Amino acid sequence: QQAADLSEAYKSEYPYHDYITTAFHLGEWLNAQPEQTEIYSEQELRCNPDEFWPEWIPQSTLHRPDGYSKIIQGDKQMLFAFETELSLKSKRRYEGLVYFYEQQTTIDCVLWVVGSRGMMGSIPTGKLEPRISKTPVPTKNKTNQQKGGSKIRPFHFKGVYK
Repeated sequence: QQAADLSEAYKSEYPYHDYITTAFHLGEWLNAQPEQTEIYSEQELRCNPDEFWPEWIPQSTLHRPDGYSKIIQGDKQMLFAFETELSLKSKRRYEGLVYFYEQQTTIDCVLWVVGSRGMMGSIPTGKLEPRISKTPVPTKNKTNQQKGGSKIRPFHFKGVYK
């Protein structure tokens, strides 16, 4: 019975969203995750009580990103949160997400995949502006790329088909 419950808990609610999220979150790590890295998915956040989350995961249940990755280089650690937005949501919802990330000082960068280039401008930055950059996924047209060193980075997945 417990195995059946776990199977249902890990079952995808939105398969296409989760497919894009997994591709974005794991990328080249799918076949071989580098040493000194850790990942934690939204399904793990949803299925495991927060008291069992790794200590490096923000212990807030106010919002569940689509995943986290931790990279350790020497004595430095970087924590990335992943968000996948394939359809436009309300401004209020995005403002709530920005507020969540403003409070999570342990998160170094939030990477977003968005469903269209137009959606990139819909993600408000709030007080995070000094740490935010909106960078599209590199395409053949390199003039579309922007540089920045901030916390939130929306990406547009080009050429992904349902």
